[in-house]
Amino acid sequence: VRDVLNPIRLIIETYAIRKALPNIGERELEKLASFVADMKEGAAQRNLDKIVDSDLAFHEYVISLAGMPGLLGTWTSIYNRIHLHFTIQGQAYEDLNDLWKEHDKLLQAIRKGDPEHISAAWAEHVGTYRSTDA
Repeated sequence: VRDVLNPIRLIIETYAIRKALPNIGERELEKLASFVADMKEGAAQRNLDKIVDSDLAFHEYVISLAGMPGLLGTWTSIYNRIHLHFTIQGQAYEDLNDLWKEHDKLLQAIRKGDPEHISAAWAEHVGTYRSTDA
């Protein structure tokens, strides 16, 4: 899964964020921040389902901001597999706070608005998921 799913995600998501950047204003940043806050709340509650749902909502929202239905359709076609993968990976984390902190880094990169910095942050994020046999 890691060898196939993560490279596909990285291509879709980095392309989407580059296309979405001109469409991201304060309202969109607040929405992204709300997903991170929900993940933080889920970590405090040790509620992995809430974290995974908010994690996926964060990524799907970024993709939707690109305004490209075909790209969102591609994401949707792998959504269930990603959900399962995130749920399994989440169990490998000793500290669930690491998950929301990773997304906060992405949010901060988006706030800076530098496409190269964002792409690097996204590549690091996709590569930080804990190794599992899933």
